Amino acid sequence: PFFNSSTADLQTQVAYQTRFSVDLLYKEGLLSTNGYTSGLANLVTALFEFEPANIILARLISRGLLHSFLWEAEKNVSKADRRTHLTVRLTEVLSWFLCRLRLPSTLPKN
Repeated sequence: PFFNSSTADLQTQVAYQTRFSVDLLYKEGLLSTNGYTSGLANLVTALFEFEPANIILARLISRGLLHSFLWEAEKNVSKADRRTHLTVRLTEVLSWFLCRLRLPSTLPKN
């Protein structure tokens, strides 16, 4: 709607969008005050095709939430049940963010 507005010119729209984008990246710790990239900006950039999941994933990693999740999951690891292994749990989280297609379960359920 804003881009189709007859009263707003393109320069104003681009200025607002740029300001919003830079502010978001700064608040997420991906840009420093001088405009250089910082933190997990390289990861977010490499995963640009998965927007906005790339920014959410970077937030989970930088806040330590992904680590906390795996730390809690470690308590329930059963060597006999591969679905409880930490590598499988991490893969589940990453695939939830990065894979948009649902795949059939390959592990047999008991």
